[in-house]
Amino acid sequence: MGQKLLREYYELCDGGVCQDLLTEEEKRFVSNGGMMLTGIIQKADTVNGNGRVYPEHVLKREM
Repeated sequence: MGQKLLREYYELCDGGVCQDLLTEEEKRFVSNGGMMLTGIIQKADTVNGNGRVYPEHVLKREM
């Protein structure tokens, strides 16, 4: 079986970029190919999607 790229995409603004929410520095970063992501990646001391629980100190160390 070949590898597949999993993507989730939610268009919040026209064209997918909310320019009015970015600072001038962030706009330059994005226009030069940078990407800014927001959201919850994982919660400490909570069962994740694969049934594992990671304590807060482990997640802080890995960030």
